[in-house]
Amino acid sequence: MEEDTGKKVAKVATVAGGATAATSAAVTGLGFTSSGIAAGSTAAAIQSGIGAVQAGSLFATVQSLGATGAVFGLGIVGVAVAGVGGLAYLGFKLFSSNKKKEEKKDDESDEEQAEKEDKKKKEVMKKEVDNNDK
Repeated sequence: MEEDTGKKVAKVATVAGGATAATSAAVTGLGFTSSGIAAGSTAAAIQSGIGAVQAGSLFATVQSLGATGAVFGLGIVGVAVAGVGGLAYLGFKLFSSNKKKEEKKDDESDEEQAEKEDKKKKEVMKKEVDNNDK
């Protein structure tokens, strides 16, 4: 996998995993729990305003996800995906910065070598000029 593509995949995994975990936390925080709608929660207030909850509605779907524990499971998966993505991205960043440092050293070595060669050429030319003057 190309380095830039790997970085992009790692970023997407981190963001998607984080968003999944955050959504899970938000749904649970609103009161959609595995034991049903939490008393006094935002979900309870919405439900009392709706009255009879229509099957297949958004409220019913989220309530079902909370009751089955799927939201909790998604949260765990989201944290795991975000963690792996973050570590992968960090690895790409560290590898790429080390690679750049090595390339810079190689460039500096090439420049130093070129300077030495130029200096030798100048010395040879100066000797030739001095020999011609004699």
